[in-house]
Amino acid sequence: MIFEHTNYRSFLHSSLVEKIGKNPNYSLRAMAKQLGVSPSTLSEVMKGKRNLSFVRALALASKLGLEGKESEYFCLLVQMEIINDLGAKESIQNRIEDLNPGHKVRNLSVDLFRTIGDWYHTAILYLSELDGFDFTPQEISKRLGVSIFEVEAAIERLLRLDLMKKGKSGKLRKNADFLSEAKAPNESLRRFHKQTLEKAIESLQTQTPQEKIVRTEQFAIDPVLLPEADQIMEEFVTKLTKLFLKSKKKTEVYHLGIQLFNLTKKRTQL
Repeated sequence: MIFEHTNYRSFLHSSLVEKIGKNPNYSLRAMAKQLGVSPSTLSEVMKGKRNLSFVRALALASKLGLEGKESEYFCLLVQMEIINDLGAKESIQNRIEDLNPGHKVRNLSVDLFRTIGDWYHTAILYLSELDGFDFTPQEISKRLGVSIFEVEAAIERLLRLDLMKKGKSGKLRKNADFLSEAKAPNESLRRFHKQTLEKAIESLQTQTPQEKIVRTEQFAIDPVLLPEADQIMEEFVTKLTKLFLKSKKKTEVYHLGIQLFNLTKKRTQL
């Protein structure tokens, strides 16, 4: 996980988000206690208002469960921000690149999708396009019903992956029109679809018929025709996507800021 980051602060954010995902009662205060620092110190470090010392970085790496090259990489990221000597910085940068060569990816391959498998990453991208929406972690958190820490970590991740960029006005905007999804099965894909289905179930209970589209059809189909059925659904999704791209992106158009559409192919053996 640490090698997905080029900034130790974003790693701390992601670690906190991951723990909150596993235990909603977990908090920044709990993480600070685990790491042996005060909540205010951890908060300031995450926000870039305070730097870690190299000695403290070593201690935190151990408490975060990092060993070997992972621990070295974390400490090097910390050093990059506290050392001013250009020669030393260049040496550290070279070692960081040796440990994590990395490369930029624009499509949602399995490796990339693993880092943004949670549904709200896509929602944040589209919220950035809404005219009149106050695109701040606080407002995004309120609109999507996720924590501010999750929002901040997601924005950092989207920027790092070049899926979001800062415009001339300084506002963050979506930086890709289409994102392709990996076909290979993996845990993040399963998590993403599970979360999307959960949002659809929530919509059935909370939104009016005017605010959602619900269609259910059942068919008996020869398995030989499944590839053709799959192709028809792919063409339908493409047409639907083009239709939505034509819509005016005004904040007041959206009940919750984001409408989630999920098409599920359900095959039942009879």
